Amino acid sequence: MLSKILLSILPGIVFCFIFYLLDKNKSKKKLILLIILFLLGGIGAYITHRFEWHFGSYFPKFKDSNMWQILIYAIFGVAIFEEGYKWLFTFIGISINRIKNIFEVIVYSVFCSAGLATFENLLYYNLSNDISVSIIRMIVTVPSHICNAIVMGLFLGLGYISNNKYKKIGLYILAFVMATVVHALYNWFIYKPGLFDSSVHYIYYVLLCIVCIYICIVVRNKE
Repeated sequence: MLSKILLSILPGIVFCFIFYLLDKNKSKKKLILLIILFLLGGIGAYITHRFEWHFGSYFPKFKDSNMWQILIYAIFGVAIFEEGYKWLFTFIGISINRIKNIFEVIVYSVFCSAGLATFENLLYYNLSNDISVSIIRMIVTVPSHICNAIVMGLFLGLGYISNNKYKKIGLYILAFVMATVVHALYNWFIYKPGLFDSSVHYIYYVLLCIVCIYICIVVRNKE
């Protein structure tokens, strides 16, 4: 049990620690706000799963679904709730504290997403399953949540620094849409056995990680 708890908590904490170290604009106030965002993200694991359980009942069972129905479920039955929740509280976080650059917004987004992924592990997956589930979620699932956060943070950051009101609004909306799409595609490739070869899922995951690492390097170096 202890090993499962550690595997549930450790990945999210490690990602938060790495991104906080990479942030060039540290402060006590900001750290407190980031910790609050992490905890709010954790609360979101319960709230969003309640929405998913409720609205998921409106969709056909996977065994009766075709690939497009599963994609619709991945978007409107799961990803839209989790990414919408993270978008909302990340937006509130960056509105409370003065932000100096785009990478800071990514850090806020990562903390909120890491909180949701961590508590999701504890509440629904790792403790009630074999330890192999904890290991897979540590290696694949939690990093995918961080990638969603990076995509969201990039567009939120671009919107935050924009001086054009309409462009700002458009980028804020795009942050939510892009994170939802990236999340939904990840789920789409694994929801129904036989729908896609498992290699498709891992190729998508690796490419997503590479793109997100590149985004972080470029954004941080420019700022």
